[in-house]
Amino acid sequence: MQLSIHEGGEFINLDKIIDLNPTIVKPDTPVKDVINLMSGGINTSNSLANKQESPLKPGKKSSYALIVDEEQIVGIFTENDAIALIADAKYRSNKTISEFMSPDVIFLKEDCNSYFATIALAMMRERQIRHLPVVNSLGKLIGIVTYEKICSILNPECLLRMQSVCEMMETKVIHVEGNISLLNLAKLMSQDRVNYAVIVEKRTAPETNQIETIPIGIITQFDLVKLAALQLDLAAEKAIDAIAPLSFSVNPNDSLWEAHRLMLSNQVQQLIVTNQSGELAGVLTQSNILQVFDPLQMSKVVTQLQQQVTIKSKELEQTNKQLKQAYEKLQQQKQQRKLTLESQANLKTTLDNAIAEFNRIHISTLETVAILRLQFPYSNPEINLLLRSLENNSALGIELIEQIFFNSKDENYEVNEQIQIGYQAINPT
Repeated sequence: MQLSIHEGGEFINLDKIIDLNPTIVKPDTPVKDVINLMSGGINTSNSLANKQESPLKPGKKSSYALIVDEEQIVGIFTENDAIALIADAKYRSNKTISEFMSPDVIFLKEDCNSYFATIALAMMRERQIRHLPVVNSLGKLIGIVTYEKICSILNPECLLRMQSVCEMMETKVIHVEGNISLLNLAKLMSQDRVNYAVIVEKRTAPETNQIETIPIGIITQFDLVKLAALQLDLAAEKAIDAIAPLSFSVNPNDSLWEAHRLMLSNQVQQLIVTNQSGELAGVLTQSNILQVFDPLQMSKVVTQLQQQVTIKSKELEQTNKQLKQAYEKLQQQKQQRKLTLESQANLKTTLDNAIAEFNRIHISTLETVAILRLQFPYSNPEINLLLRSLENNSALGIELIEQIFFNSKDENYEVNEQIQIGYQAINPT
């Protein structure tokens, strides 16, 4: 078979797109048996009110039946057709499916070209159908393409991560309270041509005192087909008794990728969307997700990617600029530190020289004191004060001693006079 659609950079084999085991019935099959077959083959009769749990659990099912005669497709019967019969209470009829099927079947030839899957999706969106039979060149049925099958094998993570639920979800949603009968619900869905309805309850918000619409479950076309196969009196059964408790939902800001994975893991085709307060915000369906692959939508995503690339490029450029500035500043700090270390080394040398000079002067001064004490052994308070000042490294004392003893004449009276002057300078009181 030919190949189409990329997944993770590789082509997807056509066998993955086509369901090669479609649901097939003959034209003379009773319509109630077809409904029973589509529901998964349930033949039990019971009342919903007496059941311990909801019968609407995921299982083997089919949203269609192809009517085939001598290997040729002669008609199709979908959930839409089944809901119309249920609404008219004709689902228990013994009439054959040929009386209720749609004879105008839209199909696609397998060997149309290498872009088979893209063409299939385009046709399904354009014709607003969810089932597209595939035939060979002789018109013999090969299989069928459905939204469920496509969603189960596609892994378009990049595209789906780029968009949020709120961009694709349906906001105009049919919602009813749980006391509506299943028959009236079927009529409503058939009249509005929708394949689901959200079951809600009304409550008053304590903070705002406003009425809020809180979803408690969802009923789909398949659910009604399955319930009809139970041979229930749908006019007597309430919607509240048919739903399972709502155990999961999505937020409008969640990515389509998260929603897609949730659909697959729970085997559902619709997801209820709730806001932060738990109110109904919308519904996301498989067909909504598949709209991502519409060329216009993909162009939008590509534009968003280009914008993000531009933004990231500018951010990277700014980051590089900041890194360059930080590097230059670091180099400056490094140079400054080098100069500081050199300055500290020079200062240390200067200090060492100063200490050495100080020690030399200090030793010289002490020697001078010793000589002076030998020259003036008598007790003279003025001399002693000058000598003590000299011993204590007094700059003034040293200067005075030099003036008195080394710059004066030899006459004693002049020495004594200068001693008196020095004494008064050191001790003016």
